[in-house]
Amino acid sequence: MLIEKIAPIFRMIIKFPIYSATCLVLFLMSSAIPTVFAQQPSAQIFKHPAAKVVQDYLRLALARKWEASAQLIEPDSLENLRDSYVRRIKRPGTTVEEETAMVKKLGKAEVEEVAKMTPVEFYAAYNTALQEKYDLTNEVLTLIGNTLELRLLSIAVEGDELAHILVRTSHRDNRNQVSNLELVSLRKIHDKWMVALNEQIPTIVPLDEIDPVRKPLPVK
Repeated sequence: MLIEKIAPIFRMIIKFPIYSATCLVLFLMSSAIPTVFAQQPSAQIFKHPAAKVVQDYLRLALARKWEASAQLIEPDSLENLRDSYVRRIKRPGTTVEEETAMVKKLGKAEVEEVAKMTPVEFYAAYNTALQEKYDLTNEVLTLIGNTLELRLLSIAVEGDELAHILVRTSHRDNRNQVSNLELVSLRKIHDKWMVALNEQIPTIVPLDEIDPVRKPLPVK
């Protein structure tokens, strides 16, 4: 059953909500929808003003230009990234060693210092730490940038202020040819399209909050 397949993924999302939403979306698309979708014409996708933002964002992110890429992300999403990281540090069960490592990873001494970082500072520091972990030198980053190819495959819009664009990326590093599928959500804010990371985080709202009068179904 589908629910049996996705249950482990939901557990993973609860633990790592920031980065796993795209995986869930793509998994559900491949597992639950048997229809074969045709690639949309490039001209149709590029007509949408969000298309250029997606390309700029992915090029900057893959080049590890974090502060520049952060300027293309909506402020609420950046703030949520920082706040969710702080909550992970403070959640019950986190050991002193784990807390120290998570704080030190960002170049800070106390969790309160992390909480006081601006959203852009946090985004840059967090991703820089990941970059150092994978030992991406300037030479490798230059190679990635020089070989990067982006193919915009399709766009889905929700109303006038929300769009989702599917992109195939391809590049080389010093060891491999890398291809990946990216689903980027964007929101229109004051006539400006920005990457909306929050849109790919699953939300769960109790039915009582949606319809307080609704009664739960009887247990059989």
